[in-house]
Amino acid sequence: MQASDAILSHMRGATRFLFISLMPSVALATGGPLPAADEWGELPEGTRTVLLVTGADRGYILPRGCYGAWGGANYRPALEAWLAGQPHAPQRVWIATGDVVSRDPEAAAAEFVFENLSLVPYDAIGIGAAELEMLGAERLAVQAAAYGLPFVSANLRVFETGTAAFAEFERIETPSGSIAIVSASPHRPALMWGDASSGTLLTTEPDEALRNAVERARQSADLVVLAGNFSIVELRRLLPSIAPVDLALTSSGPSYDERPRAMAGVPVLRLGDAGRVLGRVALGAEGRILEVRGIQVRDRFPIDPINGIPLELGD
Repeated sequence: MQASDAILSHMRGATRFLFISLMPSVALATGGPLPAADEWGELPEGTRTVLLVTGADRGYILPRGCYGAWGGANYRPALEAWLAGQPHAPQRVWIATGDVVSRDPEAAAAEFVFENLSLVPYDAIGIGAAELEMLGAERLAVQAAAYGLPFVSANLRVFETGTAAFAEFERIETPSGSIAIVSASPHRPALMWGDASSGTLLTTEPDEALRNAVERARQSADLVVLAGNFSIVELRRLLPSIAPVDLALTSSGPSYDERPRAMAGVPVLRLGDAGRVLGRVALGAEGRILEVRGIQVRDRFPIDPINGIPLELGD
């Protein structure tokens, strides 16, 4: 499965956090040697579900020129098809942290980005600062409906009614249990969208919104996944204020990790930006975490990031 010719043509011509909150009984298995950073490697034995997590793409469908053939979003539909064709393929859950569009007017237009994302398809997409500032919540809602994209945000509200403007969480049934994906957007108190007749959309502080959303999600889910583009400073403040969180993945800049680091007792994995790193979380029976990795999308990745062709089938 390939991105449309329109997307590729546009990009060639251009000048150009996820947190996973688990029940306390779930164990995190991250020990043992890892493959090379740009090598896909085998999924752990017993993997029933794999979370595929992408960070702040910032509008890059094809790889960024300054990084060579590294990153972008073009490869993802082909990776999904490749994984689905593997023997005993686990269920795939695709999650984006947010900031999928770009603030750069020379980058791909939001419509091209959304078309590419719809080809995967994604199970949940956070709403980042780029979406709020470049599109606005009102236009984003229209685009989400047009492309069938599951945007999630617990703290984007309708002022007149106090109700959620987007889904507060998405619940997905998997062989590893029920997974609820919760998200929060950056608070922008100076911004509002729409009007009283259609509903005024605005952001609220994320802490309370996330606490409430996680509490509701846990009533019907075994694993609760919270996604967003939080900085390390924000994570240090946020993690203790919400319900217990067992794993955090974030994308708020170019820095990334190959395996999680500890922060306030929580494993944290940074995903970098421009699509250069894919987060992979393997889940076994009863929600047990078997692996958490950040994999570079380059040389030994199974799909060529430029043309979206499985490397085993040609270069």
